[in-house]
Amino acid sequence: MKNTIRILCAVLAMAMLMTGCKIMLPGTPDVAATYEGGQLTTGEYLAYLFLHFDDTVQNMQYDYTMYQYLQAGEDPWTSPNIRFPYTQADGTEVKMDLETYIRRQAEDSIKRNIVLEKMMKDNGITAPAEELKLAKEEIENRYGSSSGLLDYGIGEESLSNVFTDVYLNEYLAFMGTYGELGGKKGPKAVADADIRKYFETNYLSYKIITVSLTKSEKQSDGTSKTVPMTEAEKNDELKKLQGYLAICNEKGFEAAMDSYKKDTATDKDAKIEPSTDEQNRQNADATQMTDEALVKAIRSVEVGKAKIVEYGGTEAKDGKEATPNTTASLILRMDINKPDTLYKDSVESILYELKYEEFEKQVKDAMAKVVVTFNDDVLAQCGPKDFVEE
Repeated sequence: MKNTIRILCAVLAMAMLMTGCKIMLPGTPDVAATYEGGQLTTGEYLAYLFLHFDDTVQNMQYDYTMYQYLQAGEDPWTSPNIRFPYTQADGTEVKMDLETYIRRQAEDSIKRNIVLEKMMKDNGITAPAEELKLAKEEIENRYGSSSGLLDYGIGEESLSNVFTDVYLNEYLAFMGTYGELGGKKGPKAVADADIRKYFETNYLSYKIITVSLTKSEKQSDGTSKTVPMTEAEKNDELKKLQGYLAICNEKGFEAAMDSYKKDTATDKDAKIEPSTDEQNRQNADATQMTDEALVKAIRSVEVGKAKIVEYGGTEAKDGKEATPNTTASLILRMDINKPDTLYKDSVESILYELKYEEFEKQVKDAMAKVVVTFNDDVLAQCGPKDFVEE
């Protein structure tokens, strides 16, 4: 089990997953499941299991609590402390053990792709050659040669088919319905005017230099507390920004950023590499920005102009006193339409913002009607535990 723990912490290489497996013993059925209009080979079922096993293992390493249990020697397959949240069709959440969770994720993925493939077929959506090429390259980047998976009954064709289903069909079904693929607009394609309106309303482009208007103050009990700067300290910070603003207006924002980097460098003798427009320019959908005060600050600056803005405080309201601003920034607001590549590069993101909720509901409603009948012998023979060396 020591090897299992190390594997589940994603410490061992993929090669360590390739031994000691009982999968695909003689007599294992070739067909793992059937559904209306098609079937799933055992090799494809194993590929689904493997991809979700791999994803789950990778995600486990970022869960500190789970990592602690594994380090303590608890069995990831049987420990009651190691459970995974799973949202059921009715929206309720249940906790599952590792094997049940991986199997359920694989089954859901199979149903989802049955729906996506039907949607693609009904709408005449096919994968462009370039997308298939990228999917193949991604398989090679992730897993190298798939020949090692043959010990599990997962052939190159099965892995390629399933990987494409899991990581490509989602995009193809969505864009082929609401956007454009290969020069062909989908049956529910969003009007260009609506995409442009969203872009003009919500997208921001800016360059920014920020200073804090707070400081850390040691308390009588030895702890530290963040408190507002004194007026004199605040004025010193604002004076620095005024200097950067003057440089910005005279020589451009990149010169101002270089001056800021030099002033704040820990090693004053270190060489400062000149900054570039690409490095300094930030483009964002305001609806996705979590700092509402920053959004308001950016919007307060005229396009093409630079200004110092203080923000982060609160106004007096409902009997509560106002709080001072916590941040000051030199903000140069850019024209989102210059260059026009920003709009072009943002179209897909905008489509997802406008239509993904509708798409997801359509897919989930269809998934609820899909019936997949699994071969019990395959389920008994093939499971995620078999991808782990004992």
